[in-house]
Amino acid sequence: MAGIWRLFLATPEAVPAARMALRDLDYQDESVQPVVELLASELVTNAVRHGATDPHESILLRAEHVDHTVRVEVCDEGLTTFDGDASGTGLLEPGGNGLMLVEALATRWGVDPGRPKCVWFEAAAA
Repeated sequence: MAGIWRLFLATPEAVPAARMALRDLDYQDESVQPVVELLASELVTNAVRHGATDPHESILLRAEHVDHTVRVEVCDEGLTTFDGDASGTGLLEPGGNGLMLVEALATRWGVDPGRPKCVWFEAAAA
């Protein structure tokens, strides 16, 4: 399988469902799978908490191999804008640090603004 895509409702149940869906991806290097699952779950959490205005809205998860990396996109229908600020909150404060993880662990990441808004990252084997 070259890649996957899944639609989820914008509810908290989307987070573990996204992690499970990513297990269907054929990883060229298994060492990247835990990083992909962690970062994708952070982005799906953000889409549920900040991107969606209604639990009936959809979140799209797409993952595929691009060269020797795994590229993951999480898109939501929310109207909120996102500038890609990864500064987070205080390290000892709960929540708000998911994008700091993305910044630290992803090879590259970014935001495609618009509607739907897509936040993406690429993860390569160490």
